[in-house]
Amino acid sequence: MAKHAANGGSGHAQVSIAGMVFLRIFLGAFFLYVVFTEKIGDPGGFTRHLADWTARDGLFVVGNPWPAFGQFLATSVHPNAQAAAWLLIFTELFVGAMLLVGLLTRLAGVGALVLSVLYTLATFHLPAEFWANGLAYAVIALAVTIAAAGRTWGIDAFLARRTKSRLLW
Repeated sequence: MAKHAANGGSGHAQVSIAGMVFLRIFLGAFFLYVVFTEKIGDPGGFTRHLADWTARDGLFVVGNPWPAFGQFLATSVHPNAQAAAWLLIFTELFVGAMLLVGLLTRLAGVGALVLSVLYTLATFHLPAEFWANGLAYAVIALAVTIAAAGRTWGIDAFLARRTKSRLLW
């Protein structure tokens, strides 16, 4: 039994590890898909949408059950919509690319978690079709972060073997 565990563990453990790798790659591909299909092709359009959604009478603000969050969107994000749009674009590019290749997976997982929670908070007052996916992506990001999913089929595995610190990978 000990020899079996030392050689990679049980078949169930290997399936669990492969599942985490699948979730990591899926989440990374999702972020890259969204940023390339909805934002990079028309950053001006994305900026306008973000400004509209975060205005005092915008979709993300009116009816938001967290007044402080709605106020943050209206007073901080809305007046700085262009900077916020580019920050989101670069953050989603970083998160997606790092998750896809398994580099700095925990940091990228935290980034994915934050982005997903923010989107969920912004849309929770809308029908579930708006916020349910954000919540699901937040749960996936949390699992990927905790499991350090980049240590299998990722660059983090190489880094973990080379360094003593394993916090980021």
